[in-house]
Amino acid sequence: AVLLGVAAGILFLGPALVLSTFSHELLMRVMGSEPEKQATIEILEKSVGAGQRICFGLVAIGLVPFVEEILFRGILYPLLKQQGRPIVAIVASSVLFAAIHLNLMIFIPLVILALLLVALYEFTDTLLAPIAAHAVFNAANFFLLIYQPKLQQIWELLRERI
Repeated sequence: AVLLGVAAGILFLGPALVLSTFSHELLMRVMGSEPEKQATIEILEKSVGAGQRICFGLVAIGLVPFVEEILFRGILYPLLKQQGRPIVAIVASSVLFAAIHLNLMIFIPLVILALLLVALYEFTDTLLAPIAAHAVFNAANFFLLIYQPKLQQIWELLRERI
């Protein structure tokens, strides 16, 4: 279950990046301005020391997926599903999962991620798979944020050479 979750998390990274870019472009056209950064990203950007970033990373990669998966796939989704409406349970728990992150730019990618997490939970009948996928997703985003300036430099060098 854990290996399946890790694989699913890795496979979702590309589509998530595409969806995030699409959401960003859509919001810029609709709103006419740059969407606001997620609060957690602002906290990470303001962290100065390695110790702060390590603590933030441990929470974002280890604790948050564990807690959110227990709440959304372990409690909310089964509770709604027991009401006899599995589609409503899937959609409602996924939309609520995305909504708690309070950011329109990542809303669509998070809804899709949540649908994947529900599918993993249903397929494996354990929270280990969605926790692993969620942790991989958060880890990739964490490291992308940490290394964003260096990645932009590399991208610019590649663009110049092409």
